[in-house]
Amino acid sequence: MTLLRLLARDAERLCEMAGVSITFPTRVGYKTLNRLHVHRVLSGFETGTQRGVAPESLRLGFDALADRYTLLGHPLSESPHVELITALERGTSPRDTEYARRLEAGTLSHGLPVAFDAKQVRREFAGREREIAAGMAQRVRTVMIEGSRYILDGKHRAAHSLRRAVPVDCVDCTPIIFESVFRYVYYVRPSRRAERFTKHLDVLRPVYERTASGAEPETLTSRT
Repeated sequence: MTLLRLLARDAERLCEMAGVSITFPTRVGYKTLNRLHVHRVLSGFETGTQRGVAPESLRLGFDALADRYTLLGHPLSESPHVELITALERGTSPRDTEYARRLEAGTLSHGLPVAFDAKQVRREFAGREREIAAGMAQRVRTVMIEGSRYILDGKHRAAHSLRRAVPVDCVDCTPIIFESVFRYVYYVRPSRRAERFTKHLDVLRPVYERTASGAEPETLTSRT
């Protein structure tokens, strides 16, 4: 394990103990320590659940990575996550995937570079296989923008469901777009280096401009 990864692991633990999340700039974009804290915060913005959503209709969500690296807006069907699930299904090496390469380079998500753990990936895959085989719909947190659903949490669950051709339950968290930290991390800070973050800005600018003009926010997803 490299020194950077050791330091990152220790920093994550400290943030978890303190119950805080820290975001900072790197050469590939903005990184966040203690993403579990971020995911727990999401629960406060859930507005309802749309059941029976086709996973192929979903897009990858915000990762705070620069245009050269970001996966924002990519169809789930073309994502590294689906490539990973496909490799696991076929019994080929999951290490030889774009997913593993991006994970270790720090260009998969907000997270810092980490070593690819094939054993853990296979365990998680087997667990989801059992759930899907038992008829359990996988839960995915999303936001709706301009008619498209972006995944905030649950990319692996959505990818696995897509490969199994079963629908997912989408938990709508669209109000988080207007939360101050979300706006700062994904819009305000990237705006200061707009030439590097055009993809994030292009998705979010219409939302914030519409709100600033006094227009009603976009209708959220259907609830059940």
